[in-house]
Amino acid sequence: MGAEMSTASPAEGSGEGKSSTLPEKVGITENSQNQINKPSALVIVGPSGVGKRTLIKRLTQGSDQFGFNVIHTTRSPKTDEEPTGQFVFTTKEQFAKEVAEGKFLEYAEVHGNLYGTTVDAVNKVLESGRVCILDIDVQGARSVRKAVSKVKAIFVFIAPPSLEDLANRLAGRGTETVQQITKRLMNAKNEIESINEKGLYDYLLINDDFEEAIERLKTIAARAAAGLPAEPGQVPVRVVLEDAPLPDFALASYQRQAAARDQAEAAAAAAAAAAATTSSSLSPTTPETDSQSDIEATGSRHAIRAPSTEETTEEGGKKEKDTAVNKAKEGGEER
Repeated sequence: MGAEMSTASPAEGSGEGKSSTLPEKVGITENSQNQINKPSALVIVGPSGVGKRTLIKRLTQGSDQFGFNVIHTTRSPKTDEEPTGQFVFTTKEQFAKEVAEGKFLEYAEVHGNLYGTTVDAVNKVLESGRVCILDIDVQGARSVRKAVSKVKAIFVFIAPPSLEDLANRLAGRGTETVQQITKRLMNAKNEIESINEKGLYDYLLINDDFEEAIERLKTIAARAAAGLPAEPGQVPVRVVLEDAPLPDFALASYQRQAAARDQAEAAAAAAAAAAATTSSSLSPTTPETDSQSDIEATGSRHAIRAPSTEETTEEGGKKEKDTAVNKAKEGGEER
């Protein structure tokens, strides 16, 4: 089956198979009421290509229950990136200055760039009564876990069903070079192995079925919104990640290019057909000639061939039959 993630059984009391409805607040004292009512931050971690951003988008879509803190980063804005206010782009020098001033809850270097989250930005969202979504990497999660006295949070790791599945997802995106994808896979393996760090994550969510994954994430987010602690035993005692062969990047690239070419040809054909339909109302339609080439689509390629002997014979028989029918009609009109 390739690279699969094998997990040991969760600890007793994991709540596996229990109803996803939130438990009643039992044993809450008056002194702890305010702290419990305050939402928790929801720390979401996962390797590149696992579908983390898609899950977060679906979770927060159309809801005012969630908020995002502004993220400081030294990476350059992407070419097609629209300004959303989610990122503050800065220099490495300015970033280092603010780190020294103690402004960051967490910061880490990811793929050669620095990313950071400030304590004030997170607490500002929580104090507004919303769950603050922290989309951070493993290093950031470790830092936030150490700072739980400053920010209350629930930690979720989103994993692919296998390393091979993740490799195919990355290759299929077509946004990075082979070297970049290889580096991301190496980083992903290290990130997934962080699941074995005891006490780092509260939940392990394997994204092998998107609808199931989003429902599970919604249940976890509901606990964060209610200020409830994470359920115990939701992370396996140990996770074993098997190695997987890298995908055929050249083939994946060819398939993307072929698909893009086919889409362009289909669009051009549709436009030509629309133009022909428009012009047909102004001029007679030109019939197809018998010598018109036959074009057959084969996968993502196009093979041009002449009609086969059987097709020629069948066409000839059809023409003879049509001629006989026409003569019969003409004879009937004369009579």
